Amino acid sequence: MTQEVQAKNSHSITVIALGLICIILAASTIAVVSLYKPDQTELDNKDKTIEELNNQITVLTDQISSLMLNQNDKNDQSAEIKSLNDRLAVLGSDLAAANTRNSDAQKIMNLEISDTIFNKTVTQEAGKATIIYEEKVPYAGYIKIESAKSNSTSTYVKISYTYKDLLFDYKVTLGDKDKTVLLPMLPCTIKVEIGNENKDVGEEETVYDNKVDVVATMYW
Repeated sequence: MTQEVQAKNSHSITVIALGLICIILAASTIAVVSLYKPDQTELDNKDKTIEELNNQITVLTDQISSLMLNQNDKNDQSAEIKSLNDRLAVLGSDLAAANTRNSDAQKIMNLEISDTIFNKTVTQEAGKATIIYEEKVPYAGYIKIESAKSNSTSTYVKISYTYKDLLFDYKVTLGDKDKTVLLPMLPCTIKVEIGNENKDVGEEETVYDNKVDVVATMYW
């Protein structure tokens, strides 16, 4: 009887001891979990913070890239604008030159351009001629000859040239009076002469020289 009671008591003590151990282990586990949980939360918060910072960095990087791209676009636009302005300046210069050429062409068509090609006193022997102009002219037009103070009635002006294998030879008497004549010309090499048809008055006499003031103006 006494042995049975001892056995029961021993079994109860064992159960109680095991229960206490379980309680202690459970409490320890709860304590450990309680102690560990804030650290994990802090890590999670740090991870979240890092993720947010990375997101912000990504956004800022995108903004910087966008700004740099816009700046490159602005630089490209500035270069393009400068190129266009340079081209515009060239075109403006070309336009001004074209307008000048057009104006000159209009003047040429209207024979409004002129140049004095000779303005001197011609002195020559009897029966002689003096070339006052011999050059190639670029345009068709005419030459105005003004003579004055001639001392010979036989004083003349002559223009000659060959245009497309056709010879043109034209002579006009100026005489001893003030006179103005017009001589036609074509775009080729022309020769203009002032001459006279005076005769020697004799072998023992002084040669009868000619003297005349001449102004020649070319119009084209």
